[in-house]
Amino acid sequence: PLNPTALKRAVDTGGASFVKGFKNLVDDARHNQGLPSSVDKSAFAIGRNLALSKGSVVFKNEVLELIQYTPQTAQVRLRPLLVCPPQVNKFYAMDLSPEKSLFKFVTEQGVQLFAVSWRNPTKEHRDWSMSTYVEAIDAAVDATRQITGSPDISIWGACSGGMTVAAYVGWLAANGQGDKVANLVSPVCVLDSSKAMDTTMGLFASEKSLNAIKATIKRRGYVDGAEMARVFAWLRPNDLIWNY
Repeated sequence: PLNPTALKRAVDTGGASFVKGFKNLVDDARHNQGLPSSVDKSAFAIGRNLALSKGSVVFKNEVLELIQYTPQTAQVRLRPLLVCPPQVNKFYAMDLSPEKSLFKFVTEQGVQLFAVSWRNPTKEHRDWSMSTYVEAIDAAVDATRQITGSPDISIWGACSGGMTVAAYVGWLAANGQGDKVANLVSPVCVLDSSKAMDTTMGLFASEKSLNAIKATIKRRGYVDGAEMARVFAWLRPNDLIWNY
């Protein structure tokens, strides 16, 4: 049966709401793999209303580029902050509109800010491991220390970026180099994976589903960011799917 509210809306608009809805359905099928779109992507553009904080690439290797952001104060603190975003996100997830930009806020507090921009891997990079990312972060940390003249840094790693940073600081400690990092912040980061089974994520993390995901990743050679986005949408379906 059709939704009576939708039928009334169609009558009230002379069928325009039905035509608009059908266009949205076709567009979602073509561009959003069938899920209702939560935002008009054409309304956003990097450099226009996203990622407006000024900075430049000061170091790069095969795995990442290191961005140094322009200070917003006359004086800055000696110890810099290095931000490591999740590998499946862009660095500007923390630099959206100016009103929502972590990077803008941090630089306005006099902190020297650096951020990692991860390379988008392809099947050619299927052999990359946690060690690959840890070694890349170490190179970025050394570059940050050299550029600023600071003997140590603060590091901020979110989600999978936080897991990687946790592995990194453990690796530093095991190698007697723990003094490179003075502070560690890990927002939205699960370090004890056994606890994830007690959350909504646990509904998707059965042994069968995890084995299927691993097989797909092994065959493709990388994790598809769009697939990850769909998983997170289904964690909050009332807000991120049915609402639209």
